Amino acid sequence: MPLLKSRRVLAAKQETTIGTGVTLTSGTDGIINAFDVVIDADIPYNERVAQGAFGRLAGTVGTYGGSVSFKLEGIGSGTAGTAPAWATVLLPACGMLATSNVFTPITAFASQESVTIGVYEDGAHKSLTGAMGSYSIDCEDGKTPIFTFNFKGVWQPPTDVGMFTPQFSPTIPPRFAGATFTIGSFTPLISKFTMNYGTKIEMRQDVTQTAGFISAVVTDRKVTGTLDPEQTLVAAYDAFGIWLAGTTAALTVDIGFSSGSQTGTGFAISVPVLQYDNIKEGTRNDLNISNLSYLACQNGSTVDSEVTITF
Repeated sequence: MPLLKSRRVLAAKQETTIGTGVTLTSGTDGIINAFDVVIDADIPYNERVAQGAFGRLAGTVGTYGGSVSFKLEGIGSGTAGTAPAWATVLLPACGMLATSNVFTPITAFASQESVTIGVYEDGAHKSLTGAMGSYSIDCEDGKTPIFTFNFKGVWQPPTDVGMFTPQFSPTIPPRFAGATFTIGSFTPLISKFTMNYGTKIEMRQDVTQTAGFISAVVTDRKVTGTLDPEQTLVAAYDAFGIWLAGTTAALTVDIGFSSGSQTGTGFAISVPVLQYDNIKEGTRNDLNISNLSYLACQNGSTVDSEVTITF
């Protein structure tokens, strides 16, 4: 019988030991209201050349890697000061440490977390273990902020299973409107804002494992993003002068907050040291804009300080 895409469910759970898969439980671990879910095996083929004529002999497959990508709404838990379940599972596996409701970057492997991710496709089950990943955030005027995640992990043989029960939060996601958005003391008029957490994910090779891999690992991070403010006179905001001088400023973005206070519906992004790395001309509705790209820099000598996300 056909397998219906609309019945696809994604589930994830933190692993107790990195690389050791955990069992995903229906009605408990389907905490991610994901869409545009794609899971693929990343398994190379070892080709064998035949002698005496053109052609190939039957070959073998290589290491069992896999990847999964998906999107979800940037939604809070519904309770001010409490992180949503999806964030507590996914963000640590992207190299962020949670202290209460605040997520900050980490570097040390001892602080990294991995997840088992399963995709339930109307009766078929595909999964990765030892998975780690990265994410980006896309915010557009009047729309719900969207997180896009990309994970790598160890591919597991697909199985047939019963339907998996997802969980749904009653919280309505915030709009990117009525937000706080400042760079230093300047409030630009923007329509779009993006941030790419930019973790680099590699697979840890291990010949004692059938897959040839034991888990993924975060090996680097470069936090970047873009925004598109209306152009102003130099006297109001000298974007080019700031760029060429290498001047830095703090970025604050509050989405779904009320007068700077948490409501439980959204989240806040803080970049203590933002620096522009490029500016391109543009237009929006016949108005001149600047397409700015930025780098979130380390805050002085404080390591792992480029960005925080608060729920």
